Amino acid sequence: MSEEELLKKFKELLFQERKLLKEKKFAEIDNVVKEKSLIIRELDDIKSKFGQFKPESLEILAELKRIQGENIEILNKEIEKIKKDLKELRFDEDSKREYLQTNLVPEKGKKLLDQET
Repeated sequence: MSEEELLKKFKELLFQERKLLKEKKFAEIDNVVKEKSLIIRELDDIKSKFGQFKPESLEILAELKRIQGENIEILNKEIEKIKKDLKELRFDEDSKREYLQTNLVPEKGKKLLDQET
């Protein structure tokens, strides 16, 4: 593939990645990342052969970098949301355990629960 075709394909993959991020289809993103890695290797080969990219490719690369940055922002927001959800889930579990220990479980059961936690 030519340099231009590789850059065009990489751009398509970035938008595909963004769509998957927004749809929360994280498992499918792995395939896109693998394809992007292959394209990056091919672009590296081209750069090593010619010493640099074509001037018009540099503008496209800047745009691709911007798009990739936006995708990373979306991913970081999802990660923060998941962290928050996990923290709330842990708090809920701890609250339930504490309630059971103080209100429902007889004294002997409390000791068993304390040993398990």
